[in-house]
Amino acid sequence: MSLKTFTAAASLFLLAACGDSAVPTTPVPNFAGSYGVQWQVQFHRNHDNFEGSYFCYGTLTMTQSPTGRGDAALNGFVVIQGGCPQGTFDLTGSVRSNGAISLRTVGPRPNEGQCPFAMDTVYSGLVSEASGGSYSLSARATTLLNCPGPGEGEHRFDYVIQGWK
Repeated sequence: MSLKTFTAAASLFLLAACGDSAVPTTPVPNFAGSYGVQWQVQFHRNHDNFEGSYFCYGTLTMTQSPTGRGDAALNGFVVIQGGCPQGTFDLTGSVRSNGAISLRTVGPRPNEGQCPFAMDTVYSGLVSEASGGSYSLSARATTLLNCPGPGEGEHRFDYVIQGWK
């Protein structure tokens, strides 16, 4: 091995050993606060292909704690206020400096039937700054629920949440 090849290989090894600390991170904008939200929910009952959709309305409130790794931890709660059975539920998640967001919270249940709330539903999407310093949030989740009752059974629920602050 030539000295030039050895030096190049050693430099790469040392650079790799530095890990993420050698790569500068972009600060995460502060997306914390209260958002007015709307859920659009589409469902599909697997055994007979019955489908439908409904809307729910409420608020999503979150705090943000920087982690120093180009992302921030999120904590807070969602309140379902209308269009669906009401409730208040915890929220956790994270947001990256590019606005990619992951939220773990509830999926609203329909007004009819025996389907429960979809607890521990994971949404992924984006949060971004809109004009005038306002923010918008858009995220999606899919889950399977076994709904009790005659003729019910397994359903697929697709949740799309839109929020504005």
